This record gives sequence, structure tokens and C-alpha cells, in this order.
Amino acid sequence: MATSEKSGKKIQALLMIFFPLLFAIIVGWIVMLLMGIDVFGKVKELPVISSFATKDKNIDQNTGNHQVELLNKKIVQQNKVISRLEKDLSSKETEVLQLKDDLAAAKKREETSQSSKTNQEESAKTNDKKEKVANWYNAMSPKNAAAIIEEMKTKEAIEILNMLDDEATAGILEKMTPKKAAELTILLKQRR
Repeated sequence: MATSEKSGKKIQALLMIFFPLLFAIIVGWIVMLLMGIDVFGKVKELPVISSFATKDKNIDQNTGNHQVELLNKKIVQQNKVISRLEKDLSSKETEVLQLKDDLAAAKKREETSQSSKTNQEESAKTNDKKEKVANWYNAMSPKNAAAIIEEMKTKEAIEILNMLDDEATAGILEKMTPKKAAELTILLKQRR
């Protein structure tokens, strides 16, 4: 028990010295700060402490330099990636433009094809109608056909006569007035 009392008194004595000393240091530090004195700057100037501070600065600088190098490498890599992606984008834009041109050309071909098909259908219908008219005049007597054709405009008369058989045309021209028959014969000769 005597040992524990002695150690307790030693701890008590140390605490009685330590706490007041700590309090005095803190109060002194606050007073110096209020007076504008850089306490840490003065402490760093002490030989033992300054050697530790210099090592920390060197370590901080080395770490900072290493981080800067890593970041620079990362920037270079990212710039390469960006450059490659820009090239890919450019090629894709070119491809899109080419596909748009191909699509426009295909649409134009389709429209042309449909237009051609429509023209062929119209031409076939027109030919059917002309054939029907030609059949009417082939079936008529040359005298009646000649009377009707003489009343038509010259252009229409030539179209009808061009559609008829040679025998029917000859019979119709025979029944017309010589003047009209001569005029139509010259025009028929030019067309055939």
C-alpha cells in the first residue's frame, strides 16, 4: 500500500505541475497571437523543429510533384482519347451524310420508276383508246368516215388515219374532196 500511495503522490505532484504549465503555455500563446506575433513561425525556426519541417516540405513537394506528373499523364491520355473520338465522330458524320445521299438517290430512283410506270400505264391506256377509235373507223363505211374526218382539225385527222389499216385509209381518202385528201396524204407521208 505504501508503494501505491507513493506512486499516487508522484502522479499528483506531476499533475499539479503539468496542468498549470499547460495552462500558462496556452494563455501565453493566445496573448502572443493577439499581439500579432507568429508563434508557429518562431517555433519552426528552432533547429530541431526546423529539420522536421524541412523534411515534411520535401515530402510534400515530392508528393505534389508526383501527383502533378500523374495528372499530366492522365491529361495526355485523355487528350488522345478525345482526339480518337473526334476522328470517329468525323467519320460517322461522313457516313451519315453518305447514307442520306444514298437515301435521297434511292427515293429519286423510286419516284422516277413510279413516274415511268405511270407514264407507261397512261401510254397503254392511250394506245387502248386509239386502238378502239381505229376499230370504229375501220368498221365504218369509207364514205361516213371521210365525212367525219373532213370536219376534224388536220392534226387529229392525221392521228386517226395513222391508226387505221392501209385499206381503210385508202377508202376514206378516196371519198374525201381531192384538196383535203391531198393535204392529208402529204402529212401522212411525212409521219410514216
